Amino acid sequence: MLHELLVALRGHPGIIFSEKNGLLHVNKSITELHPCEVVIINQLLEVASDYKQLCEYINENRYRFDTAMYISALYEGLDIALEPYRQTLMKIENEILQFHGTPISLLQHRLIPHRPILRALVQLVSEIEEEQPAGCMILDKVYKAAGSGVEGVGIALKQVLSELHKVLYKQLLAWLLQGNLYDPFNEFFIVKDDKADESILIMGEEGEKSRSKSKSFILRLEMVPQHISHSLAEKIFFIGESIQLFESDRRVEVQGAVLKNKEAEFYQELTRLRDKEVFEVHEFSNFVDNIRVTVSSHLHSLMMKEADLLSEL
Repeated sequence: MLHELLVALRGHPGIIFSEKNGLLHVNKSITELHPCEVVIINQLLEVASDYKQLCEYINENRYRFDTAMYISALYEGLDIALEPYRQTLMKIENEILQFHGTPISLLQHRLIPHRPILRALVQLVSEIEEEQPAGCMILDKVYKAAGSGVEGVGIALKQVLSELHKVLYKQLLAWLLQGNLYDPFNEFFIVKDDKADESILIMGEEGEKSRSKSKSFILRLEMVPQHISHSLAEKIFFIGESIQLFESDRRVEVQGAVLKNKEAEFYQELTRLRDKEVFEVHEFSNFVDNIRVTVSSHLHSLMMKEADLLSEL
């Protein structure tokens, strides 16, 4: 019967351990088990029910082509957070194969600690499905939940959060270093203003006005995650828009000159921040400030030297 129980704990009901209304339980027609064993097994099957629900949620949506980036990252993070439970089942299965007469109490001891973790993940998924937060707000939702003090829950949610931050860093990399908006599903807190006219950037050598080929952008403060301050978001917005404007200039000597030889350095630093398990707000803020200083210095040089602003004063 332990083998049937292990199958059920992986989310696959059967005759002995059946399913009703999404919950796994011991079939009431089974009389061979002691009432105390039934209570313990039903507790374990509650954990299995949460695992089954999470797996179904992931498998139904994970590989759809129309799935937005943050939702896809959420699925990936949930799958990673479920791995310790799978590893525990695998260890228990190996022990059952090696040692006959494994007590139910051993399974209870090993699996019950996973109960609050899977419950928290199910609750998170339920809230996201109900509230339907858009883009970065999914990251905001998980960030708040990751502050849980329950043992194991915070660690699991931080794994989910790490996958979501990878998407954010991918968007920030394109915006901060290239002035490009990588946002196929309209999830970022910076968007194009399609109603804006083309803006005049700078006078050409022969007096011809060179126009930015791109449209203006808008910073949506309501889409900024709470762990990124509005002032930091405004710095991010300034950097990307400035780079984008310079890169759209027709003059070849101006293109690519904003970050100069520091682009590779900034790329490596942003990659390092992305690969950290925890999003360090202070480190990221310092990184943004360093880029802003470089962009501002380039703008100052352009105004004072090339535009000869001093002679106009």
